[in-house]
Order: sequence, then C-alpha cells, then structure tokens
Amino acid sequence: MHEHRRLILLVLIMTAVAAIIGASGIYIIYQGGIERERARLQDVVQVQARLLEALAGFDATYSSYPGGAAAGSTRSHRHRSTCCSPSRPWCWPSSPASS
Repeated sequence: MHEHRRLILLVLIMTAVAAIIGASGIYIIYQGGIERERARLQDVVQVQARLLEALAGFDATYSSYPGGAAAGSTRSHRHRSTCCSPSRPWCWPSSPASS
C-alpha cells in the first residue's frame, strides 16, 4: 500500500511539473507573438503617417478642397481605406472634392 501511495505522489508531482513547464512555454511564446505584433503595428502606423504627410503636401500644392488641403487628404484616405478595393473601381473618386 505504501508503494502505491508513493507512485501516485510521483505521478502527481510529474504532472504538476509538466503543467508548469507547458504553461511557461505557452506564456513565453505568447509574449513573443505580442511583441512581434506590436512592432508590426507600429510600422503600419508609421507608414500610414508618412502617406498622409505626403498626401497633405501634394494637396497643399495642387488641391483646392473647401476644408483645406489636409482635410481633403484625410477625407480621401479614409474613404478609400474603408470602402474601396481594386475589385470595386467605381468607388475611387477622381478628386477629394468629388468623394
């Protein structure tokens, strides 16, 4: 009976150790994924900020949008990024004032 109890205790200890190691591994992998995703999203935000700056600069030179060049660029970018895709070319306005 004493041997049977020791065997059960050993199985429980090994199960607990395996669960702790598994949970630690999952946590480390999860944190790595979060960090990679954070870096990717920061890159996306920086690219979009540069795009909007370029659009505003272009429109400051060439646009006569009623709300100003920056408002026209922002409206045009928001419109195109929310509703348009290459499969729907009719959605692309010819100028920010017509969208």
